[in-house]
Amino acid sequence: MNENSSVSLIPLDFIGLNIEVIESSNKSLIGLKGLVIGETMKTFVVLTDKGRKIIPKDVAKFKFITKNGKIFEIEGRKLLKRPEDRLWRCCF
Repeated sequence: MNENSSVSLIPLDFIGLNIEVIESSNKSLIGLKGLVIGETMKTFVVLTDKGRKIIPKDVAKFKFITKNGKIFEIEGRKLLKRPEDRLWRCCF
């Protein structure tokens, strides 16, 4: 599968998905997991067992579990767009 076809598999909306940081240049983020409750161009806002955490996209690789149970991993730097820009690019 080439990189362009894998991009089409990325959900347009991450809010409501379970997320886990599986790699990061910031070692304190590795293993952090929870529910995505917000997103900006450069961060995910995640509700964890220890409260709300803001995770920068550009320093981490994430594992997501979609609402239908599919699991995928992606480098956060590939998601450095505003959610609405990602939607626009994919659909028009």
